[in-house]
Amino acid sequence: MRIGFIINEDKDIDFSYTKSMIEFCKGKNIELFMPLDKKRFIDSYDIKYLEEDIFFKIVDFIIVLGGDGTILRWAKKIAVYNKDILGVNIGNLGYLTDVEKQDAFLAIEKVINGQYKVEKRMMLSVVIDDNEYICLNECSVNNGNIHRIIKIGIDINKRYVDEINADGLIVCTPTGSTAYNLSAGGPILKPDTNLMAITYVCPHALFSRPYVVSSEDEIEIYLSDNKNKACVCLDGQETIPITYGQRIYIKKSKFYTNIIKTNNLNFYDILRKKMGDVRR
Repeated sequence: MRIGFIINEDKDIDFSYTKSMIEFCKGKNIELFMPLDKKRFIDSYDIKYLEEDIFFKIVDFIIVLGGDGTILRWAKKIAVYNKDILGVNIGNLGYLTDVEKQDAFLAIEKVINGQYKVEKRMMLSVVIDDNEYICLNECSVNNGNIHRIIKIGIDINKRYVDEINADGLIVCTPTGSTAYNLSAGGPILKPDTNLMAITYVCPHALFSRPYVVSSEDEIEIYLSDNKNKACVCLDGQETIPITYGQRIYIKKSKFYTNIIKTNNLNFYDILRKKMGDVRR
């Protein structure tokens, strides 16, 4: 079996945990791989370092060490190669990670023995000026660091829906519904549903409510005031400035993020657990 490792140099500062996982896998006679640019952090004879394109093609599955942010950074690359992700949480909060770090060795054993399932998580395709981007959680529009409302218009399937003044707007997948969307008062969507939620951020209106639409719909977002400027943010990782006249087209992507699950916790178990952690 060939296992790829994605490491997080900010979460595992001295790489002691990462090295313990490498030793564990080596004891199982597993071939280990990392992207070439990670060699400067861990240089080991037990690992083969490859250019990203070859790395993603050759591995059977990928262990991502970090938190949800680490998975989000890599998801759009991994999805193109249709590889499965085993997320190990060494961060603060993990909805996408399958296990906490103390349970990771058992989880790897289960994957090796075929005792797991894969959840296919819907992603978004976002097109701006003929450039396509993909994201797992959400596409949001806001006014950057300037605390000033913007006027945002929405069309769905080429039909006018709404225009409203707000701090911003979020279009999320079911996976992203428990992230920024949740904080903005949007609905929680079960991860295996084919839906998108549209949620305004601090709308300047008394009766504004989120929309839930089908994944087969195409959402079109635009600035309705020619004095407005804004930014499109993808998964909190990538930002694209936009101005009046530009259109953002959002629909379901042809790619999926494949999340390995080795435990019996269902979505509601995880939700209660993570929301409980936040309240504490």
